[in-house]
This record gives sequence, C-alpha cells and structure tokens, in this order.
Amino acid sequence: MATTKIAKGISMSCVTVSSLEETKRLFSDLLGLEVKEYAEDFKWMELEGEEGGRVGFGEPMGDGMKAGTNGVVSISVDNVDEARAFLESKEIQF
Repeated sequence: MATTKIAKGISMSCVTVSSLEETKRLFSDLLGLEVKEYAEDFKWMELEGEEGGRVGFGEPMGDGMKAGTNGVVSISVDNVDEARAFLESKEIQF
C-alpha cells in the first residue's frame, strides 16, 4: 500500500485506543507518520512526524483507562480542508 504524506508532525504524549491496528492504519498508513516503536506484547506503539513530536498509543491492559477517555492528538498539515477531504475519502469519520 502506498503511503500518502498528509501529516507533517504530531505533539502529545499518550492516548488509550481500542485497536492498535486501526490506529496504525490511520496515523501511519493514511497520514504517513513513522512507526518508531511497536510492542505487540505490551499493546503499545509510538509514532513520530517529520517535524518531530512523538505520541504513544496503548490498548487498555486490565482495569484502568478505557479507549476514548483521554488524550488529544494535534496534527500539523499544510491545508486542513484538503487533509480532511482526503481522510473522509478513506472513510475516516469526524
């Protein structure tokens, strides 16, 4: 699958998600951010953009945080309208 570079960078620390694979699809495969660490055993992944900034994504392990209950990811793009249209064309919902 060809990677389209939409995102130029990210900034945040950690976000709890329900699926690392779906998160990888969005942030790496569709937006073009680089996977720096991927630890399937620990349900953990770190991504980085060309402008720097790294974000960690983790699936819940046991009781504790639930997906969607914390975190915000800020993404730098050249044109937000074009980036949104591209993502919507890939069935990403806002």
